[in-house]
Amino acid sequence: MHDRGFAVSTKLGRGITMQHESRLALLLLALAGVAINGLAPANATGAQSHNRERLTDWTAVSTTAMGITGDVQVGEHEMIINETHRYRITKIRNLTAREVGETKELTADSTLQEWVLYKIDIPASTKLNNGNTICGHQSATRVIISRGPAYGAEELSLIFFPGSREPFFEGWRESQSGVCGSFGYTHN
Repeated sequence: MHDRGFAVSTKLGRGITMQHESRLALLLLALAGVAINGLAPANATGAQSHNRERLTDWTAVSTTAMGITGDVQVGEHEMIINETHRYRITKIRNLTAREVGETKELTADSTLQEWVLYKIDIPASTKLNNGNTICGHQSATRVIISRGPAYGAEELSLIFFPGSREPFFEGWRESQSGVCGSFGYTHN
């Protein structure tokens, strides 16, 4: 009867013995590991992987965002563009007051409060909505993420940059390492 595995005998209560198939034994071992380690099994229904961070959904509202990226999801270490393109982001630093002033001109919203520069790597070959790319024939290597309240919701602005240098060096807007684009989103 047990040609597909081994049998495990377990006593339950007052001398009651049950025979379990190997699959049940493995399930019990897995559940014991969960109880000991406090981790959900990787394939548990409805359970999220413990390595995935919580992302916030943002709806594209600017013309550039609707036409190029579509909606995005952003977390502390990850960005997903249009539900299909997943990128790791690494915080470089908060912007200085002077840099925020220069950057506000690139967004249509002066109420944004949090301004942070991140490293990202979006290859020039990545095709987004309508075959568009984030930065033309260049890879996007930096992004400024800014957030703040606006009209009863929260607003997000993403400003992408190419090149190996940080933005804000003298002549940055006129150089090849200028701005790729500015994209606006909202979250209710």
